[in-house]
Amino acid sequence: MINNRTQIINKHQISNYKNKKVWNFGIVAWRLFGICFLVLGVFAFVRSANAATLYIFPDNENFYEGQTFSADVRLDTEGERINAGEIELQLDEESKNTLELIDFTTGNSLFSLIVGGPDIDTENKKIFLQAAHPGGFEGDGVIGTLILKALNIGEANLSFSQESKLALADGEGTPAEVKLEEATYIIEERPQNLPIVESQSHPIESQWAGGTFIRMNWEVKEGATYSYVLSRNPNEVPDEVPEDAVGDVKLSTNQEGIFYFHLRECMAGGCGPVATRQVLRDVSPPKGFEIIPETEAGRRFLSFTTTDNISGVSYYEILEGTHVTKIKNPPYILKDPQYKGKIIVKAFDKAGNVRQASISLSGEKAAYNKWLVLGIIVSVAGIAIFNFIRKRRKLNIKNE
Repeated sequence: MINNRTQIINKHQISNYKNKKVWNFGIVAWRLFGICFLVLGVFAFVRSANAATLYIFPDNENFYEGQTFSADVRLDTEGERINAGEIELQLDEESKNTLELIDFTTGNSLFSLIVGGPDIDTENKKIFLQAAHPGGFEGDGVIGTLILKALNIGEANLSFSQESKLALADGEGTPAEVKLEEATYIIEERPQNLPIVESQSHPIESQWAGGTFIRMNWEVKEGATYSYVLSRNPNEVPDEVPEDAVGDVKLSTNQEGIFYFHLRECMAGGCGPVATRQVLRDVSPPKGFEIIPETEAGRRFLSFTTTDNISGVSYYEILEGTHVTKIKNPPYILKDPQYKGKIIVKAFDKAGNVRQASISLSGEKAAYNKWLVLGIIVSVAGIAIFNFIRKRRKLNIKNE
């Protein structure tokens, strides 16, 4: 929408006309051209304003080599309503030795159904995700959180592939206009006087873990004082008030998510740069879920899905008789089409927390009727994604 937009057309004085019916064709032509240019400009602006935007936050930041950090992949629908997406992120060729794509967490995703992925192609430095939100989403929200590691000094450019697509929540999966924005990160040399911070409770900086507390430790230099803070803010700077406990500290929090432990070392000559270590904490299991038995074309399978609001669902483990199977995305096709008995499904999040559900196949009809509504929701989302992919293929064939 364009507010307070005023069209101004300069008026020219035309003199020395003996006959007022005689028009200056040049002036009229330029006026028409100006009006057309203005209208086209307004039209282009409106189309751009209505295009949904995929972007990364932060999109411009400096990090030290060896540092692990996170960035949110976000969607601003710009007034549209979106219910499905196919997202692909990639590093350009020059950035492949500068930045590492470690993980893509969808625990806080605006999409409630993860249809495919997230898959990380470590060789080609790409991340792929297919997801949907029955009923659609409108506004500005997080699709997922990237876990990244700065490898070497230089510049890293992270962008969305042109294959990234969004579908409108119009019942037909109409492709939405999409604006793609990239992020640039500068990797700097690690200062020699920067303290090395480690964690006994969360030993791997890029992996989620639980625990009742967060324990951080570092080497203490003689004559140095230290101040530190555990924060949600990746750029927070500790104050200059020395802490009593140094070198090995236990920090308690009831909160979950991504934290940053900031440490500053001060000597007689002043304080050095801030050392930051990322902490990924998740102590809650995925949400409860139900299992729906279904049959199609002679095949028996189980439909189920759940979410985890912190680290995201990592995988499912299915116990069918003596068979134990791990899958990333449902549904699960039974190994034995004639199997009757109890089946257990466990959902694990990325911190190892687990939620379990079970079903006896002797009660198929009752279970199906009870959860018919959920089945319809999942089916609608599937149809939207199918139509979205089908239209995309038609457009590709037409362009070829």
